Amino acid sequence: MGDRGNTAAWEKKKFLLSLVPLSLIPLFPLFGAYVPDEILIKWSEAPAASTWTIPGTGIAIFRVKTVGTGGWELWKLADHKKVETALPYVAAMAMGSGLHLSFVSSDLRAAKGSLQQMTNEDLTPLPPAITAYATNDYRYPFGRVPNDPMIASQWHLDAIRAYAGWDFEVGASNPVTIAVIDTGVDITHVELSSGTGKIWTNPGDPPGGGDQDANGKTDDCAGWDFADEDGDARDCLGHGTLVASVAAASTDNGTGVAGVNWKAKILPLKIFPDSGCNTADSADIVAAIDYAVWLSTAYVSSIGRMVINMSLGCPGAGECGSVCSDNDAEKDAISRALAHGVLVVAAKGNCGDSLRVVPSDYSGVIGVGAVNRTDSLASFSNYGSGADLVAPGSEIFGAAKGGGYSANSGTSFSAPQAAAAAGLILSVLPAATKAFQVNEAGALRHSFRL
Repeated sequence: MGDRGNTAAWEKKKFLLSLVPLSLIPLFPLFGAYVPDEILIKWSEAPAASTWTIPGTGIAIFRVKTVGTGGWELWKLADHKKVETALPYVAAMAMGSGLHLSFVSSDLRAAKGSLQQMTNEDLTPLPPAITAYATNDYRYPFGRVPNDPMIASQWHLDAIRAYAGWDFEVGASNPVTIAVIDTGVDITHVELSSGTGKIWTNPGDPPGGGDQDANGKTDDCAGWDFADEDGDARDCLGHGTLVASVAAASTDNGTGVAGVNWKAKILPLKIFPDSGCNTADSADIVAAIDYAVWLSTAYVSSIGRMVINMSLGCPGAGECGSVCSDNDAEKDAISRALAHGVLVVAAKGNCGDSLRVVPSDYSGVIGVGAVNRTDSLASFSNYGSGADLVAPGSEIFGAAKGGGYSANSGTSFSAPQAAAAAGLILSVLPAATKAFQVNEAGALRHSFRL
């Protein structure tokens, strides 16, 4: 790849997806809670027996195991008592040795007073003596791991720290729909089947009844094919199927792969014609965007918040070096989407240069570049202006047209990770306002490791 330009500017752009909402969702704990009935103690003289009653309390604890080589032991409270009942007294004993505690309780003063009521004769001969501080035993979980058997092939999930993020949100809090403007989606695939509920279905226009919701589209019950003007949005190439599965494949169902957003619905919006399936035009892109916006207002309860993903761009990989002029109709449609609270995510392109790419470089669009397995900018990824975020884009594994699975590389498969992550935020914060939209790239940077 050629010169990337200013290194500092690139580093400023480089962000990995983390899925752990830190700044937007501060109510979530960042670490695992302490074990409720366990305590770590370091002794100068440990109890001879495996069970010990804390003086003056009647609280019995028993030894679980030695921890490391520093003299620490893990003890457990009998009868599943809460550790809060014992820690103040253990802490007070440690303070008697002049040692600092990492756990400070509001009951500490009372506990120390209780111990001081004992006579010197009672305290002096006590062989168990705590000379270091006691603290809670914290657990640091790997995260929530779905039971999809092929996740080992999805290296990007580990790279974006999806497992940790799923501890907090999988997209179930409030409905979110991801409109995939692409080559279509294989809705017969087990990962994306309408039968399993992954495809958004139009409640106002069930099949066979004509144009029941009077939107000019007969039987648009599971998306729409804008290139061929019909309700059959099945994939003509395979590109859109992989994109959709990366974003929101059926997850934790014991089959295949996992999507970044477990519960989001997919809305297939096909803009590439069955004949050739290699070029889309601006008219169909505009129509697809406006349709997604219309659905987001007409069917709020089932659509929820809408996110548009466009894993496409001009110039394409076969036209690298050329410059694509802005299209006012496309920009106008995107502005309407943003004004209606619809997020728009687009791939930054695969020419490995810093030239302008549309639609990712349009104002308000989240443009997504790609990194490889070493967390470096992928050789094919565009960068510079319009690259708001990056996400894994090399050898991304997911659903393939026809029912199988395959891997492919490109910013096309980085973008849906960002779209799905945005959907996770909107599932938790469904009332996010336009102010959030204006700063969507910054919000993702600070909320996720993208």
